[in-house]
Amino acid sequence: GPGAILAEIEALKVRLRAEGIFDLQRDKSLPALPRHLGVVTSPSGSVIRDIMHRVADRCPLPVTIWPAAVQGGACPTDIVRGIEGFNTVPESGCFTRPDLIIVARGGGSFEDLLGFNDESVVRAAANSEIPLIAAIGHETDTTLIDSAATRSAPTPTAAVELALPVLADLRRRIQESRQIIIRNWCGDLKKSQQRVVDIGKRIPNTDSVLARETQHYDMLAERIPRSLGISLDTRRNGITLLNQRLHAPGLMTRLHERLAISRRQIRPEMIHRCLTGLQDILVQKTQDVNSAVETVMAQRSAHQGNLRRLLDTLGYRNTLRRGYAVIRENGTIRDSRSAVQDPSGLEIEFHDGRISLQDTAET
Repeated sequence: GPGAILAEIEALKVRLRAEGIFDLQRDKSLPALPRHLGVVTSPSGSVIRDIMHRVADRCPLPVTIWPAAVQGGACPTDIVRGIEGFNTVPESGCFTRPDLIIVARGGGSFEDLLGFNDESVVRAAANSEIPLIAAIGHETDTTLIDSAATRSAPTPTAAVELALPVLADLRRRIQESRQIIIRNWCGDLKKSQQRVVDIGKRIPNTDSVLARETQHYDMLAERIPRSLGISLDTRRNGITLLNQRLHAPGLMTRLHERLAISRRQIRPEMIHRCLTGLQDILVQKTQDVNSAVETVMAQRSAHQGNLRRLLDTLGYRNTLRRGYAVIRENGTIRDSRSAVQDPSGLEIEFHDGRISLQDTAET
């Protein structure tokens, strides 16, 4: 009876919800302006006439009808074949693939709508790659395909209204947007023109800018040739004077005489005496440096010995030789029993080595 059928439908609903079937289509969105609409319904009922009439009123576009039985034993098979058939159509080809599917049926009794509660129909709707709108029965009728579809409409006419915008409204919005764009563009153009005018006012006149540079150029054109002439005359006079001095009578004779005097003044004995004096000075400096280095090394060695004896006196290793020990835990010295946290991690240092309690315990 109806009670048993409702219990089966409710159990199926709980199982499908647990599988997440009802969540597969929820993240999809409907296309803003579909180019091709696919309708799975009976081709002879009033539903398809209402859908076509509503499509023509709102936004005319190509509509492809997949004939299907909407009640009876063949209903689930036909509905599944229609949904899967639209999804298998290639996106490019002689037949355009719909970008939106409507599964529609008019009102009826509880038994007439049982085909839309079939598990195969619900799974086909949930697995559809194309967004799907379910419009089954009247506003009070609810089937499982409504939960699995991308959107659910109370009536087939409402499904068309949900799927398609009003073409007149679109044209009006496009016209308003066009006017807004033109108005904004004109405003921006006027602002740009005003900026160009303002910038043009701030740019100085080219004649006034070039006049000073032209005057400076003319002055340089007059000064450069005169300066070059003076410089060339000075260089020419200098060369003439130098030439006269080089060719003066007796100049070469005087130079040879001075060279001969210099040769007589520089004797081998003088050079040997100078080199001997420099060598004695070098030997003395070397001896002084070696003596200073030996003194510093002796001082450093004595200081190092004092430091080593002080370390032996103040260090704790002499204390260890008298029978004491240093106890550490994870590298930290523990000087009381209360400071020890993990006795197994203790390490004892004697004067002749260290022992770890953990290694001892493992052994």
